[in-house]
Amino acid sequence: MKHYTDRYKIYSFNCDHNFKATIQSLVEYMAETSIGETDDVMKGVTEYDDYFWIVYQWEIDIFDIPNYSDEINIETVSAGTKKFYAYRNFRVFDDNGKDYIKGKTKWLLLDRKTYMPTRIPDDLINRYGIEKDLDIVGKDLKIKKDVDYASSLSFSVRKTDIDANRHVNNAKYFGWIFESIDDEILDDNKLKKIEIVYKKDTKYGENIITKSTDLIQEDDDLVIYNKIEDEKGEVKTFSKLYF
Repeated sequence: MKHYTDRYKIYSFNCDHNFKATIQSLVEYMAETSIGETDDVMKGVTEYDDYFWIVYQWEIDIFDIPNYSDEINIETVSAGTKKFYAYRNFRVFDDNGKDYIKGKTKWLLLDRKTYMPTRIPDDLINRYGIEKDLDIVGKDLKIKKDVDYASSLSFSVRKTDIDANRHVNNAKYFGWIFESIDDEILDDNKLKKIEIVYKKDTKYGENIITKSTDLIQEDDDLVIYNKIEDEKGEVKTFSKLYF
């Protein structure tokens, strides 16, 4: 199975105050790489114009973070399908083969008219191809109810948060997660992994609250749970960060 690869540069607008690429910008680049493959394999094909992909879940392992002006390679490959789900893996690395990030994702194919998931046609699967026996994203991350969300931030969704599918782009949520985590925690603790599951899409103008716990000791890891919800308490995303 051919892996699809794109190359990117880390610009200043991709970076945080430490001149390190943000997780949001790296997720944006990974998503763009998957779009590039879709553009390639679907060139001239119109029979699926009434459908579109949405990402349902990310698992991202973080080994290092590229710096300002670094050039990176992002490789993606289709890792299989199961019922309504499609699996796709990513690798972010430099020219010497050093890994920055490995990402695993779970996707749904939605009907544009009904906005409901649909079974993935065999023809579509064959167009992307599948590399078998890859490690894929695991079970859904379950919402943690018995934790105290110690910090929160409320805001309204802006026009710049909305993508071509007229809802908040999946990468934006990563930025929202970090808005409710103190910079000292992020500066003093190395982020090793982040998991996120998307429960409901978000539209322009909605009032949103991002909530995070303090650091919690779980086995050998320090973790933070984050929940993004609307003003009625309906969960949009749930995530877990490992330090």
